Amino acid sequence: MSTVIPTSQEPVTLPNEILEISISIAVKELDPTLVNEQFLKFSGIVPNEWELNQQPVVSKAGSQLVFKNGLSIVPNPAP
Repeated sequence: MSTVIPTSQEPVTLPNEILEISISIAVKELDPTLVNEQFLKFSGIVPNEWELNQQPVVSKAGSQLVFKNGLSIVPNPAP
């Protein structure tokens, strides 16, 4: 069942399920190569039982860690 939110013009229909949620965190002088699976688990950011879905992509320009539950963590340095 979709949720309809009335507005002054046309109603907006929201999807039944969330496809993606994005959270951005800005960090000065971030080195994306330091954000790895071990760091995330040791810091308590992700639970120890979470497993990566694929080999992480790691570079100074940005990294990507994708877990089997669908969560992606993509650290990128601020411009």
